[in-house]
Amino acid sequence: GITTSTMQAKSLMKSRFLLRAQEASHNAGTAPGFEFINKVTLRGTVQGAPRFRTAQSGRIFGSFTVRTSQNFQRDGQVFTKDTWHKVVAGNERIVEIAKGLSENSGVYVEGVLQTRKSVDAETNQERRITEIFATRVEPV
Repeated sequence: GITTSTMQAKSLMKSRFLLRAQEASHNAGTAPGFEFINKVTLRGTVQGAPRFRTAQSGRIFGSFTVRTSQNFQRDGQVFTKDTWHKVVAGNERIVEIAKGLSENSGVYVEGVLQTRKSVDAETNQERRITEIFATRVEPV
């Protein structure tokens, strides 16, 4: 008969085949060896106080805005361009770290970009919001 190790080997081979098929489907139209990467790294200052809310599931989420600045020179003059980034914390550990942040404190953030749809309560128009879902937050 078929041994347990033979069945496990066949199951593993099937899993690897399905994983490769999923990757091929996901990466369709890309060059061989191409990998998708969605990673964001920021170092800036917290703008405003972090906000926290509890979802219907009981899970606590935090959000805060990080300002980054970029200096550049044009025609001998130095200019500063500020960019504001919305950061969302959904992991319990990261929410606890975010609770310790305050306005104008330095922060280092790693995460992934995510886009979601939202309906504006006043205009009832749908809009897309791009934010960073934090996987690491450290005060600096």
